[in-house]
Amino acid sequence: LPRGMILGTLISFSISFWLVIAASCNAPGLTPEFAAQLFPLQHGYGRSLHMARRLCAFISLLPLLSSGIGFMWGCGYQVMALARSGLMPTLCTKTFGTNETPYVNLCVSALLQYVVCVWMWAMAP
Repeated sequence: LPRGMILGTLISFSISFWLVIAASCNAPGLTPEFAAQLFPLQHGYGRSLHMARRLCAFISLLPLLSSGIGFMWGCGYQVMALARSGLMPTLCTKTFGTNETPYVNLCVSALLQYVVCVWMWAMAP
């Protein structure tokens, strides 16, 4: 296994562990206003780690970025596999470098995820 994959897995595991801790530190019976906050877990991080709210908001961005990159990476390789089997356009088989990074698929999946995020934000009440 590549060292980067092992390190990424360990980082995701540790962030997920702290996410469970932060979620369990929030008070039960949360109000809808509290759940609708931009960073609702920062209160749990602040209570469990005794940190300032701005730092807790920054820490809560790490799981978000980690999951976004994971979805982009997985989507890129899945679309490349579909293109190599003939189910997608041949443009999706283009890779870069010795690691065969599917750069076209990564760009398309990142753009698609961004469009979906903006659309969900615009449709929110």
